[in-house]
Amino acid sequence: MTKCIEQDFPCQNQEYDAFDQIALLELSQPISAHELVNESAFCAELPVDDELRIGNITYKLYLKFLRGQTGLYHLWVDYDACDDHGNYTMLCVYVGKGFAELRVDSHVRKNGRRMPSYT
Repeated sequence: MTKCIEQDFPCQNQEYDAFDQIALLELSQPISAHELVNESAFCAELPVDDELRIGNITYKLYLKFLRGQTGLYHLWVDYDACDDHGNYTMLCVYVGKGFAELRVDSHVRKNGRRMPSYT
């Protein structure tokens, strides 16, 4: 039996029904979780930890491309890894709608180093 099954966290064939249903209700152009996770180019790591920062480059530089953009955004954290299948699992800890640059900046200022790593 694989590690992920033993720990009751199967990393293969994840179900995203809850996300898909909410997206259908809330978005004018719904996207499925499968498309978002596996086919989307819109994912960036935010360097919120001061120890990992290079010079004076802060997470705000990474948010510039979102200026004036509104839509769905999601914040993720590393959750688990399955050595047997070579998969990394991330957990979505927040989903929001609105002007993403302002909202993500607000989350970083509010949560600091506890902030999720990916958006």
